Amino acid sequence: MKIWFYEKDNQNTDLLGIWENAPVIPRIGEKVEIVNTTRTVADIKYVKKGGNFKIEVIITA
Repeated sequence: MKIWFYEKDNQNTDLLGIWENAPVIPRIGEKVEIVNTTRTVADIKYVKKGGNFKIEVIITA
């Protein structure tokens, strides 16, 4: 299972990184450290396309 981390602002959504074989899914409101910066999880989306499944985590700075 892959977790895709995105940072979203008013105009853009930027991909920050992809975590493969993730043991846990971060919860909304939880703090995560990405690119040496602590950020807060704002939203989680579960995306299934055909046989593929991924999780998109939207974070704020």
